[in-house]
Amino acid sequence: MEWRNYFWKMAAVCVLVSAVLLTGCGGTGSPADPPPPITDPALNGTWVGDGGVLTFYNGSYVIYNAQKGIFSTSGDTLTMQETHVHGNNLPSDYAEFFEGREWIPIAELIVVSDEVDEYWFLPVIWTYKVEGNTLTLTHPVAGTTWTFTRQ
Repeated sequence: MEWRNYFWKMAAVCVLVSAVLLTGCGGTGSPADPPPPITDPALNGTWVGDGGVLTFYNGSYVIYNAQKGIFSTSGDTLTMQETHVHGNNLPSDYAEFFEGREWIPIAELIVVSDEVDEYWFLPVIWTYKVEGNTLTLTHPVAGTTWTFTRQ
């Protein structure tokens, strides 16, 4: 009989702990939404140049037939985080697993191989400048510079 009392006491403790965790310890009962990324509206639009066709829109980007993801800006710094890779842009050893799919979430590549290239998970940081209809991206470490024209 004693074990039943213990069981109900532990069940009550679990319910109490769950309630506190779900409400955020005194919040409104719903988790806070993450803040939206800070983006420079001057980047919004489609740009064509050395690096292909690049489209920015309010925190999301697409590089035509290559990748898509999210971005943020701070001062003259542009941070891009890839979230999907285009099926045409996969290394050949991955292509057979995703045949016929246009966009593959980066996280799904982990399921296929333990040896996924780390660069897919790391943000790429650029120095950027928008002057009129020209966008210039410079990689601060590699020194690579790409120039795009707004379409």
